[in-house]
Amino acid sequence: MRGETAELLINLDADGIGRIFSAANNNREEQLTDLFGNESWRDALTARGNLKRLSVQILDLYKERLRSLPGVSFIWSFAMRGKNDALNYHLVFATKHPLGLRKMKEAMKAIDKTGSYSFSDAHVEQLELFREDNAGKYAERLLDHFDGQTVQKHVVDQFALTETPFLDAIQILKVLEKQQRVQVVVRAGESRRAGSFPDEKVEALRFGSFGASNAQGEFSL
Repeated sequence: MRGETAELLINLDADGIGRIFSAANNNREEQLTDLFGNESWRDALTARGNLKRLSVQILDLYKERLRSLPGVSFIWSFAMRGKNDALNYHLVFATKHPLGLRKMKEAMKAIDKTGSYSFSDAHVEQLELFREDNAGKYAERLLDHFDGQTVQKHVVDQFALTETPFLDAIQILKVLEKQQRVQVVVRAGESRRAGSFPDEKVEALRFGSFGASNAQGEFSL
């Protein structure tokens, strides 16, 4: 990942790593330290005896270790499922540029439509990765992260790209605006339609519980 255009797509057998973690073999600690690059696994992996939860912890730690590499900010994992929705393995993708992650998600979405594969987010049970009607589920995740903050739209878009199945935050923001849990700060002299979030008009986004005090949720600088 040293190159500016380098990208990584790796098959992460989290279940297999979990079995190594739970085993009583002499090479266990050396293997885990080699895998994660340090001894962070000692504190991060706590779900001994629960392989399903342990696998999610392993995935999260692996992505955290990837983010520690210089410039590697855009990471997403695809849970690859087979018959009866059984988890086979995770594909972990990492890149230094948001466009690379967008293109990878678009490619996976196209494959998913063939019916040959089933993708999901490891953190959401029984939820297909690329359904277009699940914005409400991820609205809670986005609000939990930004609640009480005012942030620029590109920051919210990056969170949606790296922490949800979506390519940007538009569908999620539509849900939050209807729930009156986001207010839009528009650029001076601009206006916008409710439910639209054009980059050239939106200066920032305020997250919280605003009730009926401002139905449009719109402010100008």
